[in-house]
Amino acid sequence: MEPLGPEALCTTTLNRYLSHRSGTSTRNHNHMQQPQAPSSPSPSRRTQPLPPVPEKDHMTNDESPGEHQEMRLQEMRVPPDVYVHAFFTFLDVDKAVALGRATSTVLGPPLVNVPFVLRRIDSALTVHSLIGLVDVDRSPQPAGLTAGMSRLHYLTRCAYVLESIVGDLAGFLRLAIIYRLLNEVRLPLIITPGWVDRHLPSKSAYHRLPGAIAQYCAFGPHL
Repeated sequence: MEPLGPEALCTTTLNRYLSHRSGTSTRNHNHMQQPQAPSSPSPSRRTQPLPPVPEKDHMTNDESPGEHQEMRLQEMRVPPDVYVHAFFTFLDVDKAVALGRATSTVLGPPLVNVPFVLRRIDSALTVHSLIGLVDVDRSPQPAGLTAGMSRLHYLTRCAYVLESIVGDLAGFLRLAIIYRLLNEVRLPLIITPGWVDRHLPSKSAYHRLPGAIAQYCAFGPHL
């Protein structure tokens, strides 16, 4: 048998390869055409019965529209402490009090009340390092309340003044003590209802002056 040339050898090898591929494809096709027995679902994948669909919310014959709405509000209501800390904390104290008291006559007084404003006052005194230097009249019935000013109204105005402080008021008061312009025995300086009534009849009246001048008008008379 004569040896094959290079071209004949390549042709023979290619034909054998194609013949082998054709046989393999035919076997795979026949194997795919064979029917397979349906597999039983595993216990973990068995269909579970669907939960019952809740009945549509509707008003009973014994409920009025107002009572039904109140019940729905009770179900969706946010806890009071979350409501106060997540919303009213970021408002100016006067806006928080006005909005909280007007939003709900049921939730307003328990949420936005004298303890709420006193916490705002304590926070402002801490931020500005004024604890022991400045304070408000914390008695249940502050002396000097006018007929149109409640305790809540008085404390709200004081809180607004303290939260509006600019600059280093604590350093100014300590400097006044060093130069004997302020008697240390008289500390803390109390923002009285009488001062609030005279110098802070409204927020616009307080902001009519620059911040530093307004603060001096607030605490300068005590020097």
